[in-house]
Amino acid sequence: EFKCCVCRTTNKDIEKKRKYLYNEGFSRASTLVADYQNEEVIFIVEGYMDRLKFIQYGVKNVVAILGWKMSKEQEEKLRKSNVKYIVSALDNDECGKKGTEYLKSIFPRVYRFKYLKGIKDVGESDNTQFAKMYKKTMSEIPK
Repeated sequence: EFKCCVCRTTNKDIEKKRKYLYNEGFSRASTLVADYQNEEVIFIVEGYMDRLKFIQYGVKNVVAILGWKMSKEQEEKLRKSNVKYIVSALDNDECGKKGTEYLKSIFPRVYRFKYLKGIKDVGESDNTQFAKMYKKTMSEIPK
């Protein structure tokens, strides 16, 4: 059994080089952080903290891909789960938008999370803002 330890720094000088540190042998490319089986809708986020924020707001069907672009291994794992709809909640920045376009090129039903103006990721939102973004996003997904 492989145990993974993840550390994050908030020191800006260190963060310029590397935000997360993983233990030797850990493969980001083959890891999807979550239980994503048997979900009709799955939210895809970049990192652990983004996923935890969704969970804090009551949304459990969230997968962290540990970056802005999904790897082929991650893609295969998600395909095998038979998820019906994907919501890209990748960061509301240039990389997150590129990642969303990539998701749209490999999956048939991808929707973009409806971030409010000025909010880069779900971690920058409060309960009220999150509820508004979530409701607006979910209103676009077929029932």
